[in-house]
Amino acid sequence: MSLARKGRSQDPLTPPPTGGTRSFQFVPRIGLNLSARQLLGVGLSDRILHIARAYDISPAMLDIEVTEDSLVSDIEKATSVLAALKQAGISTPLDDFGAGYSSLGYLVRLPIDTLKIDKAFVRALVESEKASAVIRGIVGLARSLGMKTIAEGVECQRQAAELKDAGCDSIQGYLISRPLNSEAFAEFMLRL
Repeated sequence: MSLARKGRSQDPLTPPPTGGTRSFQFVPRIGLNLSARQLLGVGLSDRILHIARAYDISPAMLDIEVTEDSLVSDIEKATSVLAALKQAGISTPLDDFGAGYSSLGYLVRLPIDTLKIDKAFVRALVESEKASAVIRGIVGLARSLGMKTIAEGVECQRQAAELKDAGCDSIQGYLISRPLNSEAFAEFMLRL
């Protein structure tokens, strides 16, 4: 679950911004983390679309998150699978950006929609101007490539404010919510 900056999202499923003082707004999306084995499995795109149809979920609401580590075993196959997911309307964020190999070549070769800024950079915001510079650099790079950004591990308002100032599109973390069971999640959604 993530919150997005008002007025930044072009997603037609995102509710239009409303008045008020909230810095971010809820974006109804479902994120799925895939292992390398799952990503490279036969018929992934068809299976995901079949399940989405069975539960009446628009593919445009899905984020299939992959890590840089999951791409290195077979970059050609991963590129093909991610292209098929994108063709089906499914977003493909690159998770934990900056924590792994961070090859900029992936950003050129792969059909990635979003860079998820690793929580280590977000945590370091409190004590390091360098972390802020790295985050601003990632946001600028993503923008120039037509991608969105999500910062992971946001735990305090100061981090959220600095990320907003840096131009980050969305945030995730304990500031928004701790992990919830299904009943608590339903209540949380009703409060939004």
